[in-house]
Amino acid sequence: MADSATAARSTPSARVAALGARIPAPVAEEDRKLFIAAQMRCEPVAQAFADSAPAPLSGETLTEYRTRLVNKFKPTVALEGRGTLRMNGTLLDQVEAQIYATRCSALIRHRSRMGC
Repeated sequence: MADSATAARSTPSARVAALGARIPAPVAEEDRKLFIAAQMRCEPVAQAFADSAPAPLSGETLTEYRTRLVNKFKPTVALEGRGTLRMNGTLLDQVEAQIYATRCSALIRHRSRMGC
């Protein structure tokens, strides 16, 4: 009986500890600047499509965030059947620059043909 009462009392504290472990660590100032830079690179493309670059999700790494931004604007025809792009490092730098440039230039060409 005493064991079940002790277990019942420890359950709330165990729950609080488990929830506390799930809270992501605060983002360091230098990392925050990298997230902002990634968002700023995406923003002109997003605005060209009447959208905005989403903010990072809580607990999301920089690579996950950049990949999510790139996947939002990847040309579906060129990458059809590949699903979500997953990459890191130099490859992500190259793909990010290429996708953003391609999407903006395609939109500019489309608007010039439409007389906008």
